[in-house]
Amino acid sequence: MEPTLRKLAPGAHVSAADYNALVEALERTRLAGAQAGLEVHRSALGTVLSPAAGAKLELLELTEALEAHERDTEGKRLLYKSGVDVEEPEDKWIDADGGPRRLADAQGAAYLPGERRLCFFHPAAGRFVPVDTYQWHLGVLDEPLPAGASATVSLWQLHDAGISDAGLDVTAYDWLLDEGQQLPEGTRVVVQLLAHSRKWIVTQAGGCPVDTEE
Repeated sequence: MEPTLRKLAPGAHVSAADYNALVEALERTRLAGAQAGLEVHRSALGTVLSPAAGAKLELLELTEALEAHERDTEGKRLLYKSGVDVEEPEDKWIDADGGPRRLADAQGAAYLPGERRLCFFHPAAGRFVPVDTYQWHLGVLDEPLPAGASATVSLWQLHDAGISDAGLDVTAYDWLLDEGQQLPEGTRVVVQLLAHSRKWIVTQAGGCPVDTEE
């Protein structure tokens, strides 16, 4: 159940519940709209509403995969935790706990959960767009890749438990093979996104090509 905003008398105490309900209501408005919306700040002077910046950069960590041309993927904002506390975690980039951020892809790229990207808020789209779009990924061919052709590649990711299929596929084009050769299904490859064409190419392969079957 969504928190309900209530009217307060002038000079009345603003409780934590009232403040949190206001923040959540503004966050829902910002995510639903096409503009940057409003931001709420609390200080010794009181609670202040102000227009959010129309264009800003934030460091976001994806909490789910962002596929090519998708525009409703969720991420979280990160803050740097400074200090000298020896008990602090090695990774000092922490969740800013400011509510989810919605991301959109404009480059035909593929982003995996856990990736951290500098993102630009696009007011007209109402979404954050990654600005550092140079990408390469580990992958496995789902089908043979003949010379000069394309094939489906499953992207793989490395995490604490090992390396596994990320559940995201791309179409990648050959850049390595001579005429009459092909890479067999199951070949481990490295794929890279070309910014000018927004297409993926195979740049490395973990096996020898074979002759194309007649």
